[in-house]
Amino acid sequence: MKQTFIKACVLGSLTLVSACKEGGDEGFSDAFVTEGTTVLATVNEQPITKQAVDTVKDEFNKRSRQPVNIPDERWTEELVNRELLYQEAKKQGVYKNPDIRTKLALSARSILSDAYVQDYMKDVQVSEADIQKEYDAYADKMKSPEFKARHILVKEEQTAKDIIAKLDKGGDFSKLAKEKSTGPSAKKGGELGWFVPKQMVPAFSDAVATLNNGEYTKTPVKTRFGYHVIIRDDSREKQPPSLDKMKNSIESMIKQKKLQEHVKQLRETSNVVINKTEPAPTAGTPAQPQPGAAGTTPPPVKVEQKAPAQQQAPTPK
Repeated sequence: MKQTFIKACVLGSLTLVSACKEGGDEGFSDAFVTEGTTVLATVNEQPITKQAVDTVKDEFNKRSRQPVNIPDERWTEELVNRELLYQEAKKQGVYKNPDIRTKLALSARSILSDAYVQDYMKDVQVSEADIQKEYDAYADKMKSPEFKARHILVKEEQTAKDIIAKLDKGGDFSKLAKEKSTGPSAKKGGELGWFVPKQMVPAFSDAVATLNNGEYTKTPVKTRFGYHVIIRDDSREKQPPSLDKMKNSIESMIKQKKLQEHVKQLRETSNVVINKTEPAPTAGTPAQPQPGAAGTTPPPVKVEQKAPAQQQAPTPK
């Protein structure tokens, strides 16, 4: 486990080198920042800082199911080990490998873009009016009738008709369900509880919707499961969660929308050129429709926040 930890951390450290070389920013160094922190060790004059130890420790603890109490000295030892390997990798020019450089470049962009997104989200203002507007729209979509019903499921249509005849003579629905139904709700007298129409197959939902409370179907209802006799016990309008319960998720959704708009603006004000390549079709393979052609729609662009590479704890001694 320790080897995996060191390799992962070496990759994280080398990311800074790649970003520095490609970005050309003289103020962006792969050395640990020493201002405002304590230097715990040096490796060939390169500092290992308290801030670096705290960072890897915090990242690990965030992903641990249970807090792990490992002394800072052990984390420092691991950072020293990774620094030795990191310096050796630089001497041997490991970063010159195209695959490694690509991975480092992607990691650098992930870390920096994630940090930018977090800062951007902190500054995004969401008004109470915006939250109320989104909630109202959500509540309208959530409006739906809810039904409470029981049913008796049988294989043969004639059996269902015989059950209806018994109900017409005053038979007890729950008792008949326990005796005749082949469905899993038979033991509960056919009780299905509350449900919205889309939770049931259309034929079943349509039949329930046509009934009044207390009425049962006068003809068997056929579905792929068999034949149903249904009684509607009650109905109501489904209520959405309260605004208080939805507020945080709605605010996050609005911020995500604003981020999407921000990315769209960046694309519009930047020189973005996407070079399209067309692989040669193999024999017998029909040509694929091109993006933008009639009848085709390009996939939407999604902006996702990725978590940093997972840290693993040093092996306790």
